[in-house]
Amino acid sequence: MIGSVARIAKKLGMIAAFSLVGFVFVKVVFAVVCWGIGHDSFEAIAGIVSSIGLGGWIGIEAYLSFTSWRSHKKVP
Repeated sequence: MIGSVARIAKKLGMIAAFSLVGFVFVKVVFAVVCWGIGHDSFEAIAGIVSSIGLGGWIGIEAYLSFTSWRSHKKVP
């Protein structure tokens, strides 16, 4: 029981870490674009919401790609 909880916690932690990296990446890209164009506060609010959504999506996709890559890795 404790092993399965630890395994799930490890998976959720990896997803959260990948999501955080995805959020920061998307936020930096949006910040550079908004800084160059000069958006108002409403667009900044929409930018934070989309950064959270895209960051979560990137995190889940990165986790799935990472586990898929590790499962195909050959072990001698």
